[in-house]
Amino acid sequence: MAPTVPSDGVAHDRTFRESMTLLLASGIGSGVLVLPRSMAAVGCVPAAVYFFVGAAISGLTTWFLSMAMLEHLGEPYAHVVTILWTALVGCWLSTWPTIGRLARLANSSPAVLWLMMFSIWMECPFGPFPIHREDIRPHVELREPLAAAFADDWVRRSPAVLCIVVFASFWHTNCVAVAREFHDATPTRLLALSFTSSSLLGLLYYLIAWGGYITWGERLLHAPNIVSLYSPENPAFICVRAGLAFSLSIAIPLNVFPIRESVQNMRPFDKMPKALRRILLGTDPRTRANREHEILGVILVLIPMTLSLCFSNVVQLITFLGGSLVSLLMIVFPCIVFRLVAPPDCRIWFWFVLLAGGAVAMFLVLASWGWIGDSA
Repeated sequence: MAPTVPSDGVAHDRTFRESMTLLLASGIGSGVLVLPRSMAAVGCVPAAVYFFVGAAISGLTTWFLSMAMLEHLGEPYAHVVTILWTALVGCWLSTWPTIGRLARLANSSPAVLWLMMFSIWMECPFGPFPIHREDIRPHVELREPLAAAFADDWVRRSPAVLCIVVFASFWHTNCVAVAREFHDATPTRLLALSFTSSSLLGLLYYLIAWGGYITWGERLLHAPNIVSLYSPENPAFICVRAGLAFSLSIAIPLNVFPIRESVQNMRPFDKMPKALRRILLGTDPRTRANREHEILGVILVLIPMTLSLCFSNVVQLITFLGGSLVSLLMIVFPCIVFRLVAPPDCRIWFWFVLLAGGAVAMFLVLASWGWIGDSA
């Protein structure tokens, strides 16, 4: 992928905490809403293993990409209203020329994740405010939930759950830009940043999924997402819903910025007819780059908005994307990039990593198409 524009125009100035916050902000998305359902599909014990595997893969491949930046710094490298609102804000933010001002809002995304976790646990059967019948939507029957260590048919559902976990752990479009601005970037510090961030995100994901599972049990399998099971009048989840909409409005452009720069480096506008290019970009060369930013940013936000409106079953869409496209970007591509950072006398490790990553990615692709296992 092509390099991104430094966030503030000043390289190597972000602290460990700031860099980790940016990674968490770009990793948090709609996948967190279906993680409790994923746990309900396989049980607590398999889910713990899959969350650990997802965090380990995310941390390792993030380190590969970050190390490539260190070695080759200068090389190219639901609800309709909520969807429309998020897309509108995302379109506006994605037209900004740099990520600098947006990065200052990134702290909101991890804060929303913590708020969601505490809200779920506060109302779980063992929390200080366990759910009562009047707090539940009318169509949801209240029974004592059963949180099994191993759910029925957990083996056949495991491939689809792994696809969802991979999707939820994906932040790799933004990790290179974060690593490039990381203060005093060394292999050891980048390794610590990658695995600390992925481990923290995996732990938060597991706690959210576990809290939802012990509260709702297998009823999660029949709900579109965990938040939909709570009453619209519940004050805590009013804040959670608003916070998720806001954090997604930040996460979308955070992930759009590096993709936008990659697409722009392919110079798609140069392949257009001159008349159309003049209409879209104008005739002033000084404003051409900003106009390209704006057009590409809006298009890249409208694509996921359209998918959200067209596909009502978000679990199937996340399973498909997590197992196919995301697995290629999160696993196969970093394994190829690993060749740039592997020492000359360790090329055998490159082939081992590439073959292992390719095998995992192929398994996920087959699972996303429904050729292996059952749906979650």
